[in-house]
Amino acid sequence: YNLKLQEIKLEPIMDYISETFQNEAIKKGLTLSIPNVDDIKVLGNHDGLISIFSNLISNAIFYSDKGKITISIKKNLNKLHIKIIDNGIGIAEENYEKIFNRFYRVNPDRSRKTGGTGLGLAIVKHLVKAHNSEIIVNSIENQGSEFSFKLDLIN
Repeated sequence: YNLKLQEIKLEPIMDYISETFQNEAIKKGLTLSIPNVDDIKVLGNHDGLISIFSNLISNAIFYSDKGKITISIKKNLNKLHIKIIDNGIGIAEENYEKIFNRFYRVNPDRSRKTGGTGLGLAIVKHLVKAHNSEIIVNSIENQGSEFSFKLDLIN
């Protein structure tokens, strides 16, 4: 992906994520925690960031049956560290790299029953790369997953 990066306010993106996914999370008995991002600006692409967050939150809801999904945001020097954390089914370490391949599914049976193309994380990987970052996964099976990436802060 070759994205035009520009100054982006994070607040409208978080508002969109909240409006789009809050009810879906509540229906599954999950808490979706979105931080206050007033006045935070990053170098990014609006549609690209919407797609990154939408895919990650959608997956977190899909693969979680309890607990909460948290978007964590921390400023560190000129970078914004972003984490999407869930209490879902988790991912075995040997699948960390594979989950970003197109059409790969950790659990094909679950996908067949409930839909999904296996493209979400492949898209996320390319969009995060287009934002001059990389997506990192940390996960423990049956305990949850954490997907993280960094964006350039604009002060």
